[in-house]
Amino acid sequence: MSNHKNSLKKVFAILLLLALNLPLCAQDAHVEIRYTKKEQPVIVNDPDEGLLVSVGKKLHYYTLDGKLAWEQEWTRVWPTQGVVTEFNEVVVSPSLSYIYQITGKEAKKLKNFTGKNSGVVQIKKDGTKKEFQLPELKEMGTNLQTIFCDDQYLAVLTTEKGDENFDKDKSGDKMILNRFTNDSQTYSRIVLELPPIEDDNFLSKFWQYTGRAGDLHYLASKSIAGENVDRNTVDLVGFTMNGEIKFHKTINIELANGKFTRPSRHYSSGRTYANFQNFDFMIGQTGLFQDVGAFQGFTVDHQHQCFYAFGLLGPELFKRVASQYEGFYIIKYDLQGNELWRMQRTGDEEFKDRVFWRGAAAIGRSLSISALPDGSLHVNLFWVNDNSMSYEVSANGKVLAKKKGLGDWTIEPGSTRPETAAESFVKSQPGSRKGITYSIRETNKAYIVTHHDEKEMIYYLDFIKR
Repeated sequence: MSNHKNSLKKVFAILLLLALNLPLCAQDAHVEIRYTKKEQPVIVNDPDEGLLVSVGKKLHYYTLDGKLAWEQEWTRVWPTQGVVTEFNEVVVSPSLSYIYQITGKEAKKLKNFTGKNSGVVQIKKDGTKKEFQLPELKEMGTNLQTIFCDDQYLAVLTTEKGDENFDKDKSGDKMILNRFTNDSQTYSRIVLELPPIEDDNFLSKFWQYTGRAGDLHYLASKSIAGENVDRNTVDLVGFTMNGEIKFHKTINIELANGKFTRPSRHYSSGRTYANFQNFDFMIGQTGLFQDVGAFQGFTVDHQHQCFYAFGLLGPELFKRVASQYEGFYIIKYDLQGNELWRMQRTGDEEFKDRVFWRGAAAIGRSLSISALPDGSLHVNLFWVNDNSMSYEVSANGKVLAKKKGLGDWTIEPGSTRPETAAESFVKSQPGSRKGITYSIRETNKAYIVTHHDEKEMIYYLDFIKR
């Protein structure tokens, strides 16, 4: 009898222990990174295959179960606040097999980060590290457009003459794919045979790197209308790392129901800047600095093999003064450029606010979309005075919920929005950790919840299995 009672006590104790630990079960791994004022952690990749965190002069690699696989020395990566005077580009291959950090002087001129001004750190997925310099070769071109890599090559995309920002001369410039093998850094120069750029009264822009899907990398040249004209086109080209043009199509973007896009002429900085604070499932970056109107974006979703066109819209043709806004649009295309669905969101009071369309200069408004593993989208809109709106859009283009600022989600009539394991985890945190901003990143295997305790200078990472 006593043995039976003891067995019951043991079972009860185990059940009690499990019950007490229920809030922690979803939290599969907890990491605390302590840092100094000069070592603020920065996430430098989309964590589909693992998480890379730069802390001061070290790079940490965490597997998706929260284990620190290795750390390596490299140059500090700065958050985007303030002015950064040096060139510091981080690129990662899709499989995470190769990680590169390229440093030099801050400028778009190629000579500022090649030769004696160059510093390249290559780190493999197993933590093996190599350092070298990019050669200073005249045939590599003049201005940098972007840097990317795959499991075979490091690619430096440049313009031959540096005329990409000059309306009269840009059509005569060429795009050069400078390719270095990952294993031996053997160099190849490939001139991309791109279609000619329109040279007319529409604001046709030079080619910009838009992203990759599978084995193809994509360049887009946007022809964006000016005042009192509704025209947005995207000339899209897909090329391989061997420089072969495998895809070319011009996509016309027109809205329905009497709505008009809010196009913008943009000033290109000469290269695609890495924005480390916008890696929260951004599916592509345009590298654009807007100086007229609002935003019109076109990007590649490599995970779901598709394109998205997106931007703001209004009730009348765009004009430079007091151009009103009513909402935003998203159009989804397959990789052949065929439209799959479109959505136009209007009617929210925030878009009618005078502060939104008169108080915010063009560079004070921003719109981004990001794809989640299930194909749904997060839409984030920011304007002056820290105003923001967020939307969740289903994989077939239906708005599921919205929220203003850091408020709660408002579910759309007839829609449902299940709470994710990561959101449940955030809500379960003790009172001492509530009231601060959490960031949730999603991968196919795990949620990653991050936040700073800036007072104690601790960076928290919580890995939660899906």
